Amino acid sequence: MKRLMILMVMGFLCLHLSAQDRTEKFYKKGEFMISVSPSYGKAGLFDSNGSSVVEDAFSNTLRVGYFVKDRWQVGVKSHLQLYTSDDQLKVNVPNMALYTRYYLGKGAWRAFFEAEGGVSQGWRSTPSANYEKIAIPYFQGSYGVAFRPGKGRMSLELSSALFNVSTLGTNLGLPRPQLGINFHF
Repeated sequence: MKRLMILMVMGFLCLHLSAQDRTEKFYKKGEFMISVSPSYGKAGLFDSNGSSVVEDAFSNTLRVGYFVKDRWQVGVKSHLQLYTSDDQLKVNVPNMALYTRYYLGKGAWRAFFEAEGGVSQGWRSTPSANYEKIAIPYFQGSYGVAFRPGKGRMSLELSSALFNVSTLGTNLGLPRPQLGINFHF
C-alpha cells in the first residue's frame, strides 16, 4: 500500500510538471538527464568460501547522463546499498560505474536497455567472522520501461537487472526492480 501511494504521488507530480511547454522531442541529442532510483529486495553477499549469502537490502542509484544521439544516452552512475546482516546494519561503499542506455519506441512510453561496467565496493565475511572490504569489477545488463507524460521535464521508470557478471560469478535475472524518477534538462 505504501509503495502504491508513493507511485501515485510521483505520478501526480509528473502530470503537474508536464504542464510546462516543451516543443522538443523526447530523449533528444544534447539533453541531460539526472535520475534517482531506489529499490528494496534481496542482496547477494559472499562469504570467505565464495558461497552466496542473501540479505535484505535497500539500495539507491544516482545516474547522470547525456544523450549523444537521439535515444542513446551515456553517463555515470553511483549505487549506495544498505543491508542487514546478523541483525546489524551494513553499508556498501558507494560504487561508480559508466553506463550506456538505448531507448526504443515512440511516444510517452519507451522501453530501454542499459549496459554498465564498474567496480563494486562491498564487504564479505572472513573466517574470523569479521567483514573485510572488497572491490569487485563487474559488468551488468538491465532493461526497463520509461513513461514521460506530456511535454514535461520529468519521467518515471521501472527497471531491473537482466544479468550481472563479476569476478565472483554470474547472476541471471536478478529480481530486484527499481522505480526511478528522471529529470531532463
